[in-house]
Amino acid sequence: MNTKQRIVNAAIKNIASYGYDGATMKKIADDSEIKTASIYYFFNNKQALMLSVLDKVLQNHFSAMVDAYESSNNLSPLEIMQVMLERIAEHHFENSSERKVYLELLESSDETIKTEVVSYLERYNSWLYENLMNELNTLYVSEDGTELKQVLDYFLLIGNGVFWATNLYSYEEMKSEVINAKSLMYYAYNAVLINREE
Repeated sequence: MNTKQRIVNAAIKNIASYGYDGATMKKIADDSEIKTASIYYFFNNKQALMLSVLDKVLQNHFSAMVDAYESSNNLSPLEIMQVMLERIAEHHFENSSERKVYLELLESSDETIKTEVVSYLERYNSWLYENLMNELNTLYVSEDGTELKQVLDYFLLIGNGVFWATNLYSYEEMKSEVINAKSLMYYAYNAVLINREE
């Protein structure tokens, strides 16, 4: 691992432990086993470091979601969404420090960081909608796509609920919450796309 990566990892550890404001450049440097001044060789200021941290956290999240989607390509659209709900919970539990960092940066007073988070969420949602819409379009005919979009809106809402639940429940409790989330997705999917055809 190179020095820049060590600094980013140390920043993640410190933000998760002490919050955005408490993660000082000195603490990050100490955990990186370098002098504080050496950080500025790699990052112009704390904001630049925080943006690199955010980029790593968001890229890890996106990679996990892409892997979940691609590993489910032989399943039905409903099953793909259910697998992705499971992966949302798994990813955020396996990477609890990154989850804490994401929340800290989301709540920071730095508008540039907030803008980056919003931009990422827009890109992520766009990717989700495009890929899942393609899956749904292979099975269901919709004149204007309203029903298909409604299913995806439900998926996004339930997925967001799973994410926030990982901040509240233990790993064991989350197993039940994920089962509930998958059931909700099943009922929403069937109410919108299956029952309409009966």
